[in-house]
This record gives sequence, structure tokens and C-alpha cells, in this order.
Amino acid sequence: MALDAARIWIKDPASTLTVGLWWQDVVARGDALSAVAWTVPAGLTLVSEGISAAAMTDSGTVYPAGEVALVRLSGGTADADYTIVCRVTTAAGDVDERSITVAVRER
Repeated sequence: MALDAARIWIKDPASTLTVGLWWQDVVARGDALSAVAWTVPAGLTLVSEGISAAAMTDSGTVYPAGEVALVRLSGGTADADYTIVCRVTTAAGDVDERSITVAVRER
């Protein structure tokens, strides 16, 4: 699972993939994400979206519950790049948005 906005996420056109963004710089101590909305362009399918309910571990890093915005994607055309957007709101009312590139490649 990729959790870094600076990376390009790669998925196969036939795969269904869950990826997420860690919002540690937006979630202040004692705060948590309260809402997440992903915008996905035509060609990709947004299967589901949500907020991590439990702590997650990826590549040895532990991400606290309530700080990762998740999206499950399917579809896409091979060799196409898609820009998806994640907008989050924290319990304290902070709002932020980030764009991510999803590269669809035969794997």
C-alpha cells in the first residue's frame, strides 16, 4: 500500500487495489480525520473510500488509526495516467486536499 503523496501509484488494469494517504501533517495531536472524499476521473472506478479504523503498518512504519484516507480502485486503461484527488476534513474542522497520480500498467 502506498501512503506517500509524492509517489506515483501503479496498478494493473485488471486489479482492484486499496491505497491510502497518511495525513500526519494535517492531523494535529489529539485530532483525527472525520471525513474523506476521493474524486476519481472517468476510466477508473472508485470501489470504496474511508478512514483507517485501526493502526496500519506498511514497510515497517506504523500509521495511527484515524490518520490514513483509504481508497479502493479498479479498472483503468493500460498505459494511461490518472489524477485522483483526496479531500479530508478533521474533527477540528481543518480541510486539506491532495492530488495523486495513478499509473495503469500491465504487470
